[in-house]
Amino acid sequence: MGLIDRLFNQHKLVRRVVVAWALWLITLVVLRFVSLMSTIDTATVSGVGTIVGILTTVLAFYIKSRQLDATHPDSE
Repeated sequence: MGLIDRLFNQHKLVRRVVVAWALWLITLVVLRFVSLMSTIDTATVSGVGTIVGILTTVLAFYIKSRQLDATHPDSE
């Protein structure tokens, strides 16, 4: 149980995995979008905008989590 506790609480595994996932997803979508530049329509732009909007959510989660760490008395 000590390893899992350290991964989640000390090393902030969830926070780092979520940021890595968002960067990976956004990179794939943008690369795919660029390869389809000749067939872009409104639905495609809307979909890409939504996927890139994930970054806003992930950044808000990351910043809030960092702020909670800074104010938590047990933070290291």
